[in-house]
Amino acid sequence: MGAIAPWEPGVTKKIGWAHGFRGQIIGHLKINPNTPYNKLSRKSQKQLLHGTGGKRYRVKWTGKTGKGSFHVTWEGLLPRLMRRFGQTKSERAKRWHAQFMGNTHCPHCNGSRLREESRAVTVATKSLVDVCQMTVSEACDGFKKFSLVRQRRNY
Repeated sequence: MGAIAPWEPGVTKKIGWAHGFRGQIIGHLKINPNTPYNKLSRKSQKQLLHGTGGKRYRVKWTGKTGKGSFHVTWEGLLPRLMRRFGQTKSERAKRWHAQFMGNTHCPHCNGSRLREESRAVTVATKSLVDVCQMTVSEACDGFKKFSLVRQRRNY
C-alpha cells in the first residue's frame, strides 16, 4: 500500500471523471503512481501534497453525453482534503475525510492555539488555557467562586 491513503485502491468504489482526474494530474507531474512516497524526490512529494501554485494542467473527460477537456490548477492533496472537509454539509463525507486527519499538538502552544502572552494570563488560580478548556458549566461554577478586583498599574 502507498502513502497516500485517500488514493488507495478500494478506498472508494466511485468511478468517473473526478476520479480519473488524479491520475491525469500525477501524469502531468511526471510521478509514477507505483513509486513509494519515500522514494519520490522532495519536489515531487511537495507538489503532490501541497500543489503547484497557479500552474494550469489540461484534464480530459469522457461521459455519456460527450467528451472534452478543461484546464485546472493542482492545489495539492492536503489542501484539497481540508477544503472538501470544510465545504461539505454531509456528515458521511465529513466522516470519510476525517479518517485521514490526525490531531497533533503544536510544539509551541501545546495545542492551546494561544500566543505566549495569552497563555501567561491567569484568572484567579487558573490560566487562560485552563479556562478555555473548561465546559461552560465548569467555567460558570468557577467564576462564581471568586470576585474580581480591579488592579491599577503605573506605567
